[in-house]
Amino acid sequence: EIIMEQGLKLVLINVNGLNIPTKRRRMLSKIEKQKMDVVCLQEVHIKKQDESLLQYKKLGKLYTTLAEEKESGRIILIVELFVGRKSILLVGIYAPNKNQSEFYKNTHDKIIELGNQNVCVIGDYNTIVDIQKDYTSEQKCKFKRNILPKAFFEMSEELNLMDLWRTLNPGVTQFTFYSNPHKSWSRIDMQLEDKKAIKPQAQMAYQENSTKI
Repeated sequence: EIIMEQGLKLVLINVNGLNIPTKRRRMLSKIEKQKMDVVCLQEVHIKKQDESLLQYKKLGKLYTTLAEEKESGRIILIVELFVGRKSILLVGIYAPNKNQSEFYKNTHDKIIELGNQNVCVIGDYNTIVDIQKDYTSEQKCKFKRNILPKAFFEMSEELNLMDLWRTLNPGVTQFTFYSNPHKSWSRIDMQLEDKKAIKPQAQMAYQENSTKI
């Protein structure tokens, strides 16, 4: 998922584990070649005590929210970035499958507490915005796909946040996650930005991660 906005290049990658040394080296080398300004990795499956495995000097400073033991989603990482003189609050999330209302309320409260008006929320939201546009299934008896809770929409409205990809691609259908048990596709990875910050030259695209082990 590659976003270009105001000259800032950002990539979000679901790496599905980086414990295997060969895979980790190839992935980090591939990212280096993309010449991104900001790299967000999710599902690294590396524990807090092994954080040094993600250190890669050529990629710059490392920020993590690694757990001491393996656990399910419910991750928030907030970093303040400066693009020229402009301050941007980058909020990386990995939402849980359950108790999403509480998760988004807590995320909202934390953003308000930090008081930055320029906010970008990027990550795996673990469910969808619109059942018609962001979900499809190959099965006749379709699995009931939940949509994001009221707390998410309240956060988006109060912070003036827009789904960047959907704003740039209003009539396009594209998905980011395939569920083999349910034979279904969903668009659960998103970047939300302040409406006023979305410029005409902004670009965003979903790309398949093809790095081999």
